[in-house]
Amino acid sequence: SPTLAQGTPAAMPPPPAPAPVWLPPPDCGAIVQTALEGDRILFDYWKAEQRAEHGPVLDRLASAIKRCGEGVRIEVAGHADSHNWTGQNQKLSEDRAAVMRDELVRRGVEARTLVVVGHAATRPVADNDSEEGRALNRRVEFHVRPRS
Repeated sequence: SPTLAQGTPAAMPPPPAPAPVWLPPPDCGAIVQTALEGDRILFDYWKAEQRAEHGPVLDRLASAIKRCGEGVRIEVAGHADSHNWTGQNQKLSEDRAAVMRDELVRRGVEARTLVVVGHAATRPVADNDSEEGRALNRRVEFHVRPRS
């Protein structure tokens, strides 16, 4: 081995860095669904305020969205139940989605990644004839969309 003038061994050059491993882009839809862990973002009757149980879900969701990369956008879709005494279900569904968007932005998600839409009562996931069904329809969902 080479030695320096004083008789001590010379340091060997570091080995070359390994070639970077190509990783496919993350499947953002799977990341988002995993972050939700089956939890639903539900709202009280005629309200658009965040509930305490939303916090941990939004924390996980924000971390997941930040891992998705630049090529996606997340549709934040608000929904309402069929009770529509004042004709305000569209605004209510948009307000619910906007509250969730704002909470994700507060957690570090870029606002330009998130698109708010409201579906009023047009896309129920449960029967609106029972309180349990209506409660499930008062929700916000997150859908991964390609950036247009």
